Amino acid sequence: METNTTLTPAGNLEFEESGWQRFTEIGPDLSWTGSSGFHFHDLAKADNLQEFVDRNRATTVLTVDGTTLTCSSAFALHVANGEIQYDHLEFACTPST
Repeated sequence: METNTTLTPAGNLEFEESGWQRFTEIGPDLSWTGSSGFHFHDLAKADNLQEFVDRNRATTVLTVDGTTLTCSSAFALHVANGEIQYDHLEFACTPST
């Protein structure tokens, strides 16, 4: 994970964080593995949030009672000056053979 915080001469506070994570969960009739990446960005001035960005992407493989699904998801949100500029969500699963 990478984190950066910057205070500009104009008094803006910028915070960014990015990273990847992998996970595995195994149980009696369950196997769940995957990875996900994320990126956050905040920009504030005088304690007022001016901009917020959140992006996430994940891929998972889920096996329950011998049935396997491969799933992918993506999420993006951008807010500037209190207004949503864009938001986006994708989620799809397909059976694995």
